[in-house]
Amino acid sequence: MVTKEEIQRYLKNVPALPNVVKECLDHLNAGELDKAAIVAKNDQKLVVYLKKVVNSAAYSFKSTLEDEKQIFSALGTHRAKQLVFAYMIDYMSPNRWDYFKLDSAHFKNFQIEIIKDFNHILRSFELEKSEYQSASSIICATVVVADQIFGDHKEDVAIIRQSQDLSLDGILKRISGYTFANLVTYIGKLWEVDASVLKLLELSFGHKQCSGDVCDLAKMMHLLLFKIFSKQLFIEAGLNDFLELKVEFVQDIYPRFSEVFDETGH
Repeated sequence: MVTKEEIQRYLKNVPALPNVVKECLDHLNAGELDKAAIVAKNDQKLVVYLKKVVNSAAYSFKSTLEDEKQIFSALGTHRAKQLVFAYMIDYMSPNRWDYFKLDSAHFKNFQIEIIKDFNHILRSFELEKSEYQSASSIICATVVVADQIFGDHKEDVAIIRQSQDLSLDGILKRISGYTFANLVTYIGKLWEVDASVLKLLELSFGHKQCSGDVCDLAKMMHLLLFKIFSKQLFIEAGLNDFLELKVEFVQDIYPRFSEVFDETGH
């Protein structure tokens, strides 16, 4: 089974924010888009990533954005932060997945889909320009860490699955002491996301009673994860078994969720 030392090693594999990225985020937190763009130019990999993703299906800009100032200006503070966090996930994601049946292209598609769909949800709450933008990226980063844990303990996972009817989240808890939600929260803290984002992420798995706007947003995130994890590609990859749909938790918000995605054609 996984020792505490191993868990710490897995979590340390989630990179701390590089200086350029941290400085860029500091300027974004201060609302200084021009300064953030100037700093971003010091990391060419970040620049290439920004240009590639911002001109993809995740963002529906009418014209191609060519330079850093254009990109940051068009995105605004919070969406720019979301994209910088997405870069961190790209930075840490493996070339070869050990447990989940994914490759780089599949995972990139997974990232873009969560970002795009969660943006639709935030827009419906009039929260598109909010700290919550970064929440979807933390979910993606946690999938990478979970793959490392399961990949190194395939035999343990197989034995548990043969002897007990547990979800992957239950197996993760059994072999490591961490649930998927625990890992999500840890990575959010490591990447210094806002406390409101951490609360949203913690509530999104339906393990706690809650009320108010952040609870409604957490329910929407829960349904979104189930929607994406239930796609055939991600069922075959093994991600679907990570999430148990908490029907009682989300039943009151489901009509609103359906309305959001009916409007977007998804």
